[in-house]
Amino acid sequence: MMVAHFVLSVLIVAAIVSGSEFSDTRDAKVEKILKKLNKPALKSIKSPDGDIIDCVHMNNHPIYDHPFFKNYTIQMKPSSYPKVRPNPSERKVSWSPYVQTPKEFSLAQMWVMAGPFSEVNSVEAGWQVYQDRYGDDNPRYFIFWTADGYHSGCYNLDCPGFVPVSQNFALGAAVSNVSTLNGQQYHIPTTIWKDPHTGNWWLKFNDHEFVGYWPSILFNHLKDGATEIQWGGEIINFKDGSLHTTTRMGSGHFAEEGYQKASYFKNLEIIDEHDIHNKPKEGYSYMTQESCYNIRSGYAKIWGVYFYYGGPGRNQNLRHPSHNHPLRGHKAQVEDEIICSGCDLDLIGAYFKCTKSECDYFLHKSCFDLPREIRHKSHPDHPLILLYSPQNNHFPYTCDACGEYGSGFTYNCSICQYDVHVGCVSMPETMKHDEHVHPLALIYKAPCPTDHIFTCDVCNETMPHNLWLYYCQKCDYGAHLHSCVAEEEEKPEKGGRGRGRGRGGEGGSSGNGVNRGRSSANSELAAMLKAQREMEQMQIALHLEMQRAKIDKKSRKHMLKMI
Repeated sequence: MMVAHFVLSVLIVAAIVSGSEFSDTRDAKVEKILKKLNKPALKSIKSPDGDIIDCVHMNNHPIYDHPFFKNYTIQMKPSSYPKVRPNPSERKVSWSPYVQTPKEFSLAQMWVMAGPFSEVNSVEAGWQVYQDRYGDDNPRYFIFWTADGYHSGCYNLDCPGFVPVSQNFALGAAVSNVSTLNGQQYHIPTTIWKDPHTGNWWLKFNDHEFVGYWPSILFNHLKDGATEIQWGGEIINFKDGSLHTTTRMGSGHFAEEGYQKASYFKNLEIIDEHDIHNKPKEGYSYMTQESCYNIRSGYAKIWGVYFYYGGPGRNQNLRHPSHNHPLRGHKAQVEDEIICSGCDLDLIGAYFKCTKSECDYFLHKSCFDLPREIRHKSHPDHPLILLYSPQNNHFPYTCDACGEYGSGFTYNCSICQYDVHVGCVSMPETMKHDEHVHPLALIYKAPCPTDHIFTCDVCNETMPHNLWLYYCQKCDYGAHLHSCVAEEEEKPEKGGRGRGRGRGGEGGSSGNGVNRGRSSANSELAAMLKAQREMEQMQIALHLEMQRAKIDKKSRKHMLKMI
């Protein structure tokens, strides 16, 4: 039996949405569904917040609509359950974050998962602000489950699957109390565990309320136990343009602001079949939009394993983990001669500057938005982690893609001592060069035995076998990275600033004999920005492979989790 136990807390005030048109439409939908199922409500109850809760007889339980459960006997209570510590704020919740549009949502939840991403089984529970679904901006209890890698799935009781047994608790109900900034903090103690006798996955809110269970027969992986537990927040962003949504996560405050300001999860535990409370081991943080939402974890005697999380979404002054001060957005002018502290290239287009006048720290928007962890074909065995030069003694380094020195950001594998410039890691997989008729494909070592010499067909310099190059197999034509990127301009313009990122230093000459001036650097950056956008989409797609089908395919999701 594997049990994940957590307590969470969150807040922010949103505009109140009201209107009889939505209420009438919702009531009509409920009535239509009940008539279709031929399961008229025995009675309807109006909750204090105005919700209408329809009650049906247990003989008409929705679970019987599932083909697996025609003659199923409902388990009214678990055969056993873990002993969790009582919480003084039981039955209370966190915050009510602002959500920019009705189609977007903000939530905090736990995931209990098993199986490969493509067919993952997941049961999930938490609270959510989702106006398009519930008709208002109140935080509400919710569950979700999938048995096939999010190709399908279900909220609450939208389809047969979850078996509710509580007569005192309704999924989708509003949470009555919310935390306040610099004030009282309310929690939702939540436990999900596997019944050792039936294999069903039970859900308990607020320490004592058995909400119901997911039958083990629904799953092919979770029936044997969970392999991964996740805690965290999630928002959905429908902004397709350059501006991120202002939808807030948690309280709308960044993690470093701490208690009574930032949202948090605490007492994260995994409880085994012997009812022994274990701290989560070998966990890690995952963030997809750190400039808008972040996370800080720790351990304390009373709080146990905990983490603060959240953020305001799009905001004027942004934080980046590579720098101690807030940054503000700007747009580079043609006459500007400013170097990006991330990629070590000239600034072009949108960038961020430190708000402190005495601090010369600049970042391209693309460098600002780089994912903290990626998978790359050049290094398939391990992930690459983004390192920032001010935070460690790893710099300068030699790029294993182009062979040049680097002092800016690097994607690094500490296990293999492998480093790649952020510009190199974003190189497109194919490229057209003016001096060759066929497209060139990116490969990660010379296409010849190590005792042979491979020469760049553009600059005629010999190339180390372990460096990346663009190559046409049909013609045996190859060129190292910067020969392709610079293309027509190998030397800086007269009077221009020569810049070397390689062994030649700042004088303008790189260690392999290729000079790079402002124009060539700009060409490289333009190519890097385009490729980086593609890479970011690939990274998001990789993570969303395990996310739910309930999201419109055109939307972009940003998640922040403690895993």
